[in-house]
Amino acid sequence: MLTEGEKDCVVAFISSKVPSELSSTELLIPEDHEEFADTGLKRTSVIRLDKIATLSRNLLIGEIGEIGEVL
Repeated sequence: MLTEGEKDCVVAFISSKVPSELSSTELLIPEDHEEFADTGLKRTSVIRLDKIATLSRNLLIGEIGEIGEVL
């Protein structure tokens, strides 16, 4: 979740299919990073900032983890 309001939240797409070259809109989350365990992800992944959506908060079931300040 990028940000949240009273009724809505802004989220970004996360994929474990990591391209050989990252674009300027992709952020790598490597599984050997010290904060990786906090993410709730199972393997190295990429956040796709070119795929952002606004969702109603009542559509969210829960969180799997979080991205730390270092990542």
